[in-house]
Amino acid sequence: MERDHIIGQYHPISHSSIHFKMLVFGILQRDKEEIIGQIPRFLFGWLGSLFNKIPVGNIGTAKVPIFVPMRIPEDLQLLLSNADTSSKGLSGLKRKN
Repeated sequence: MERDHIIGQYHPISHSSIHFKMLVFGILQRDKEEIIGQIPRFLFGWLGSLFNKIPVGNIGTAKVPIFVPMRIPEDLQLLLSNADTSSKGLSGLKRKN
């Protein structure tokens, strides 16, 4: 699911969908930290996607802060070649000129 999040966070529906799956997984595992961490991500994560301001490479679990960008794994870099990874804060898809 972490890899799905890295890929899906660029689009509001897929972004919310993966956080919902993470929330359900947290419930099934009875992981209170993950449940509590996924609720705001599920409710508001789509906004970051909508406004093209996401923490690029962030794996989306409660064990990492919401707004921290992370390195995109090598095997996903080609797939996400249109990702703007130059920002130290929030970024998103590269703007087409």
